[in-house]
Amino acid sequence: MYVCPKYVNEKTPEPFRQWLIAINDSLDEEVDISKYDRPIIKKIFDRIQKDDITPDERAAMIDEYSYGLLEKETLEKGMEKGMEKGMEKGMEKGMEKGIKTVAMNMLSDKSYTHQQIAKMTGLSIENVKELSLSNE
Repeated sequence: MYVCPKYVNEKTPEPFRQWLIAINDSLDEEVDISKYDRPIIKKIFDRIQKDDITPDERAAMIDEYSYGLLEKETLEKGMEKGMEKGMEKGMEKGMEKGIKTVAMNMLSDKSYTHQQIAKMTGLSIENVKELSLSNE
């Protein structure tokens, strides 16, 4: 099981949630100890305040944290773009299908010429003729 403090949400099991939030808080160095009720977490923050981490080590930790945020943001943007493209293509196909259905109904009615159907639906005359042949 992979656990990442940046992805804590309401589905995170309660025993782990406070730990992961504490880990995440410690990475950005903005810890409000009063929001934690577990004594062990408060004790750990006391020790962190007394740590001997060098500025380079702390910078590396912050870089790793920032990279994780960037990676998550990039993934979310990519998924959003993919969803948008999928929706556009789906709508286009639906519109095309609807136009062809209207053209087929007009052909079945036999009251319209191929030219009239093409003009009303926006299909080419060749497409209308193909539909006419497939409708026979």
